[in-house]
Amino acid sequence: MIEKFEIIKATKKDLDIYLKLRKQYKKEYFKIVGQKIKKSENTNELLTKEFNDYLSPKSYLVFIKINKDYIGFLGGIFTIKPYYKIAYIFDIFIIKEYRCKGFGNILIKEFLKVAKKKGIKDCKLGVNIKNKNAFNFYKNLGFKALRYEMVRKI
Repeated sequence: MIEKFEIIKATKKDLDIYLKLRKQYKKEYFKIVGQKIKKSENTNELLTKEFNDYLSPKSYLVFIKINKDYIGFLGGIFTIKPYYKIAYIFDIFIIKEYRCKGFGNILIKEFLKVAKKKGIKDCKLGVNIKNKNAFNFYKNLGFKALRYEMVRKI
């Protein structure tokens, strides 16, 4: 049974909440993919800019809260052009002790509901090939792997 929760749309006053959750997310993510976090990628300045970008009208950032505890977030964007409509999930994170309890599912379904109201019919996201749990989670929600994306250092 899912505990009583609240989904809260992010506002400027939520920066500290975002910084705390985002740093925890990055720490866990880089451990999963076997990389070290570069200090330049985890500064308050950079994460604050990222947070402010999420507050733009085309973006989406919500937190999920149980009692007084913020247990996760979802960040995405809606692109609506005359020739192209897509929702994209950039980040989703639930703290460890609340995983596999349906909260990630709730955040994604809420995001998809908002996208549908905007007339968007497709949602994309990226998942690291080493993050098998996330891949299976998205697959169980109906996402399909369509292609491989490759990267190379220059």
